[in-house]
Amino acid sequence: VINTLRGGDDFRTGNWQGYYGVDFDATIDLGGVYDIEKLGAGFFQDENSWILMPLWVSFESSMDGENYQSLGRVDNQVDERTQGGIKQDFVLDVTTKARYLRVVGKNRGDCPEWNKGAGNPCWIFVDEVWFQ
Repeated sequence: VINTLRGGDDFRTGNWQGYYGVDFDATIDLGGVYDIEKLGAGFFQDENSWILMPLWVSFESSMDGENYQSLGRVDNQVDERTQGGIKQDFVLDVTTKARYLRVVGKNRGDCPEWNKGAGNPCWIFVDEVWFQ
């Protein structure tokens, strides 16, 4: 998820990672302590392929990899009925130091009744987690 390569307009390009029916939940060891002012994660939606934005994305930080502090949550603002491929960064402004980051993108569960995948689990697609 951290390779600095962003996903394109097509989820089949290889730079997107898909999670079927489960939350995106990543813990990242930064390899050292960093001052962090901004966190982000990029997600993709293509309602025709059962890929919907996460309901929300939460960010946590830790110095030791065991005790995490909540930094905040960003709620989805993209309409799930919007057609076509949509890329969206979920971004949080923070002031913290951290060695470890935890990022969770909440899967909505099953596709809604209006979707052609109704009753089946949704996908979440993420391309990159980043910080500044």
